Amino acid sequence: MQEKVEEILQFIAPNARQDLKEIAVKHCLGFTGSDSGRELLGSHGSFLGSIISLLEDVNTEVTKNSFQILVNLSAEETFIRNILNIKDPDKGPTVLKVIFAILAQATSDLSDLACRLLCNLSRWSDGCQQVTEMLREGSVTLHMLVNKFTEGGKGHSEYDYLAPTIENLTQTTEGRRWLLDRTSGSLQKLLPYISCMWSEVRRRGIVGAVRNCCFEPDCHDWLLSDDVELLPHLLLPLAGPEEFDPDETDKLPVDLQYLAADKQREPCPCVRIMLIEAINQLCATKPCRLYIRDKQTYLILRELHKWEQDKLVLVACENLVDVMISDEPAPELENLHQVDIPEHLVDKFNKMDEELNKL
Repeated sequence: MQEKVEEILQFIAPNARQDLKEIAVKHCLGFTGSDSGRELLGSHGSFLGSIISLLEDVNTEVTKNSFQILVNLSAEETFIRNILNIKDPDKGPTVLKVIFAILAQATSDLSDLACRLLCNLSRWSDGCQQVTEMLREGSVTLHMLVNKFTEGGKGHSEYDYLAPTIENLTQTTEGRRWLLDRTSGSLQKLLPYISCMWSEVRRRGIVGAVRNCCFEPDCHDWLLSDDVELLPHLLLPLAGPEEFDPDETDKLPVDLQYLAADKQREPCPCVRIMLIEAINQLCATKPCRLYIRDKQTYLILRELHKWEQDKLVLVACENLVDVMISDEPAPELENLHQVDIPEHLVDKFNKMDEELNKL
């Protein structure tokens, strides 16, 4: 196998014969389907640089397969570091330069693969930081990515993976601040995708991004205001077809009143947890807690709890219900973000996060 790989790699180069180069790249793509194959390719120090050099090849088949190789390899953190370490002295990481050039185009046959690769590269902290630095330079901005994402529609997958990419970027304060820029309208453009049932990739990524933005408490009033109306967007996927008394119904947000008899809840447990966590974060200050209570959030949570089967979702739901029905704390403890949490509870919450990440 080692000898075969070495024989193939001599044809992974821009100036190689086109027919042999195409065959060689296809073989390499096959190797990325197994742990042993990926390890074998990774053991050849020049391999990643050679593949990256083919991302702009004149042969479309070679280019697409080279992208797919990097998508497969970048599922592992070790490969991400190595991919990003191949840099142009003047323009930074070569692979990011190519991805951003594709995303800057009006259309491209490589958009889907470029978005998938960008998503993988931004999953880890080092990659996320490098992507953020590229966005900061301005040739492509987060707001441009949001616009690209919203241009895609049902049946057009090219920009689906910008959703988890945006989620990855909002793990940083800078990414959250970009998305929460009140003059751009970017956050509002993304909110309809919280309920887009035709793409779990889009739905899950945008819910994660919105959840991350809820960790900015100074924006909570704005998020709950008429300018954004975030609460109905978060509650609607958690709601079922249940009917309530007229007095209760009238107090619900308009979008949650008189739902259809076939209304379905969000099917993914991980997404349900993130929706609940986002609402929980919005309860950090007393004015926001009172607003969320007044909108009859407890009714939606009560019915969700009756319906829910997933243990982790039930725990998240119960934690939020506790906030909804508990008495208000003493004035000095009203801001929950400023309350010191005992160490044993921190350990408990960290274990819950580990379980959630396995979903």
